[in-house]
Order: sequence, then structure tokens, then C-alpha cells
Amino acid sequence: MRILAALTAVLVISSIALSATVFVPDDYPTIQGAIGASSNGDSIIVRPGTYMENINFLGKTIRVNSQAGPSLTVIDGNQNGSVVTFESGEGLESVLEGFTLTNGTGTSVSYFFMGGGVCCNSSSPTITDNIITSNNSDFGGGIYCEDSSPTITGNTISHNNVEFYGGGIYCFTDAYPTIVDNVISDNHADGNGGGIFCYDLSSPTIIDNTIAGNSCWESGGGIFCDCDATIADNIISDNFSKRDGGGVGCSNNASPSITGNGFKDQETYDHGGGIGGAGCPMTVKNNILFGNWARHHGGGVAFRAKATATLINNTITDNSSDYEGGGIYCNGESNLTVTNTILWNNSAPEGTEIWIGRSGHPSSLTIGYSNVDGGHSSVYLESGCSLIVEAGMINADPLFVDPAGGDFHLSCLSPCGNAGDAEATGLPSKDFEGDPRVASKGVDMGADEFYYHLYHMGEVIPGSPIDIKVVGHPTAPVLLALGSGIQDPPYSTQHGDFWLNWPPMWQGYMGSVPGDGILVHTATVPTGWVSGTEHPLQALIGPWGGTYTHLSNLTILSVE
Repeated sequence: MRILAALTAVLVISSIALSATVFVPDDYPTIQGAIGASSNGDSIIVRPGTYMENINFLGKTIRVNSQAGPSLTVIDGNQNGSVVTFESGEGLESVLEGFTLTNGTGTSVSYFFMGGGVCCNSSSPTITDNIITSNNSDFGGGIYCEDSSPTITGNTISHNNVEFYGGGIYCFTDAYPTIVDNVISDNHADGNGGGIFCYDLSSPTIIDNTIAGNSCWESGGGIFCDCDATIADNIISDNFSKRDGGGVGCSNNASPSITGNGFKDQETYDHGGGIGGAGCPMTVKNNILFGNWARHHGGGVAFRAKATATLINNTITDNSSDYEGGGIYCNGESNLTVTNTILWNNSAPEGTEIWIGRSGHPSSLTIGYSNVDGGHSSVYLESGCSLIVEAGMINADPLFVDPAGGDFHLSCLSPCGNAGDAEATGLPSKDFEGDPRVASKGVDMGADEFYYHLYHMGEVIPGSPIDIKVVGHPTAPVLLALGSGIQDPPYSTQHGDFWLNWPPMWQGYMGSVPGDGILVHTATVPTGWVSGTEHPLQALIGPWGGTYTHLSNLTILSVE
């Protein structure tokens, strides 16, 4: 046994010794040359520059990352196939990090070209902190996933184009990608899914992304789903579709779970400016849908063709349709249940807030504990369809903080506060920002729960003004501090975690929270802040030791 233990130790030591770090172009002139010479466990570090090549990981468990980040390190595919290919069973420990991937045209699969930027076929790598831009293919302009489960995180996927489906990302045939914390913007598909396309037994997890400015000529400008999907905590804005679902379009047999998203400014020529569903059971939670536009049906959300959906704690406001259902459109033997939802200031010639129709088969909608602008007068009900109105309905201005500025937090005075159903089936445990869903006496209607916290709206541009906002108990004093970093682990107090490194770089008294519960502090972003840097802030809301006292944290990102 001692001999066996010694042999095992030798093998472990040998394995560690074989791991190496090599540099491109110092040790190898090309990235592919370094990959070809590498062994499992090696790291390849690429110096700044532009590399005209197409790389393949060859099934190896290696890290390929840039030394100076994607803005200074470019892999140019030279219109000669996919820029990066994973096709040999690579796993999550095969990592691509920190590059700009551009000018790819995809890998030929069954007479079509797949994955202009990255092609994942029967592989599950980690793709993180890259800029994937200006690639073209037939399917998956940015990233193509077939029979693959990659982790796609922290990337900017923009200005990619496809002839068919999935301008930004394409998921097909047993693909289970994790798509988290990316910016997916300004991609285009001539078919479905300008931003993301999900189809044929795929089950992607799409969480905490910004999906904006994408377009397609068919369905799903932001996201198209014809499969199971988890879609949570995303901002989906300014997407365009000529047919169904400017923001999200769902076709037959899809079963997405869509939670915690913010949808705005979508446009579609047919059904569902914000969310479109057909023949698919859906759960829609904690969404803010505003400024969406449908040329035909469902400015906010549209369900048809035997769709079954549960909508809970959504804010659906300022959407419009040129024909039917400014807020919600329900048709074709669909069955909707709506709870704890705000439907306000939507517009359409028929059914300004809700339209319920039949298209040969009657539909039904059950609604309770919701705030509907205009009450029954804003609901259109076709003959033979059913509207079941349960307890807890109100018709009152929700008193959003700043709807014109896109801020749909609830003020302290909102009639939607504590007016929801805390016993509702499927009630989310948190609101769209991660605040506790039941924060005081009861649950609030809409996507936001009134709860102490610190936030800001808009981009943080050096030299420009920024509104820092504090939610708190009226009359509570607020002290704001800016630090150089955070303590890890933080120091716990009875009022929350003390989070900033001490002493802070700056601290100051902001004043007391006014009667509506929202204190706004306008400041100028320091000109010395560099694009891409993070700046942590912490607010003490209320007197130290007081009943209504809370420590709230915020990290803001400086952009150009």
C-alpha cells in the first residue's frame, strides 16, 4: 500500500509539473499553434494585437485568454469559417476569455453555415468576457449551440447577422446553454430570433442579460422560444420583429419560465410587442413591460393557439397595439391567470388593457389582486369567452417614481403597496431587483417591492450628471459613502453588512427621505473615472440604531 501511495503521489506531482503557461506570440507565433502544442491543464496567454486566424480547441482542457482584454486583442476570422470552434467534447474547463471575435462566416454543417463567431457542436466550454461582433452565418451569427451546454457569461454579442435564425445566439437540438450577464445587442436575423433563438428540445437558461436593439423579419426580435427555457432578470429593450414578439416570441410546444425581466420599447408587426406565446405553458413573473408596440395584437403580451400562462407580479404599462390588446392579448383557446399585476396606461382601439377573443375557440382569463386602468371598461370580451374577476381589484394611479424616465419603482404612497395576494400560487420570493418580495405588512402589486435600497438610472459617463436614488422610510436621514473597494467578508451589523473598505474615499449627508419614500441625489460623475471600472457605494438609511435603519449597497460601472 505504501508503494501504491508513493506511485499516486508521483503521478499527481508529474501532472502538476506538466501544466504550463505559454505566451503568444513569444513562444508560438499563432494561437492555433499554441493550442496544437498544448496539453490538458495548460494556459495560453495572448499578447495584445490582431490575429488573423480561425482557432479550434481540439478537445483540449485548456485556458486561452488575452493578457490585456478584448479591446486590445482581436481574433479576425478573415471570412474563412467560424472564428472559434469547439467540436470535440470540450467541457467547462475549456475556457475562452478576453478576446474580440470578428469577421467569421461559420462552419459548414448540412449545407448551411453555423456560428460565425463561435461554433459549439457537442461541446460545453466556458465563453466569458469576450466581444463577439460583426460576424455572419446562416444560423447563430454570434454563437451556435447544437447538442451543447456552454456557459456564456460576461460577453458583448453585437452586430452579428444571419440569413435564417439566431442573430446573436442559436440553440438547437438538446442544447442547454447557460447565458448569464451578457449584453446581446443590435444583432439581426432574416428569420426568427434577432437576439436569441431557442428550438427543438433545447432548454437554455437566460438570466441577467441586457438584450437590446435586435431585429428579425419573423418572430422574436429579442428572444424566440419554441422549447423549454428559463428567462429571468433580463433587460429586453428596443428590439424589433416584423411578426410575433418584438421582445420575446414563443411558438408551439415551448415551455419557458420567464421571470424577473425588464422589457421596453419593442415593436412587432403581428402579436406581442413584449412577450408572445403560442401553444406553450408559461409563467411570467416580476417583469416590467413598457413602451412596447404591436402592429396588430398585444402591445405588452400576446398569447394564442392554446397557450396556458400564469402572470404574477408584473408591471405592464405604456404599451400599445394598433388593433387589439394594448396590455394583454389572449386568443385561440388560451387560458390566462393574472395576479398581483399592474396594467396601466396601455392603449389599443379594442381592449386598451386586456383583449380576450376566440379565433374559432373561446379563451378565458382569470384576474385578481391587480390594478387595471379603467377597470371593466378597458377589457374587451368576445362572445363565448370568459373573464373571471376575483378579489383584490383596484383602479388607481400606481404612483410610479418617474414613469417618463423609465423608473417604475413604487413610491411609498402607491395604492399598490401591500395590496397584492401574499398567498398566491407561484408567488416569487424576491422582486425584479432581488429585494424581498414581502418587505413589510404584505406583498405589493407589480414587479417592484417597496424596500430600502440604493440604485441609479442610466449610464455612468465621466463628467455627466447622475441621479443616485435611495428608497427608505420617510424622514429617515441618509449618509452616502464612496469607497475604493469592498471588504471580503463584510462586517455584519444589526442593520445589514458593513461592506465598504474603511475609511471611504468620500462620504456625505444626502438629506432626509421625503414623504414619497424616494430621495434623489444628483451628482456629477468624476472625470477621472475610467471606462469599465467599478465604484462601490454604500448608504446608511436611517439613524444608527434606529428602528427603520438599513445599510444598502450599490456598485456602479463607469462607461464611455
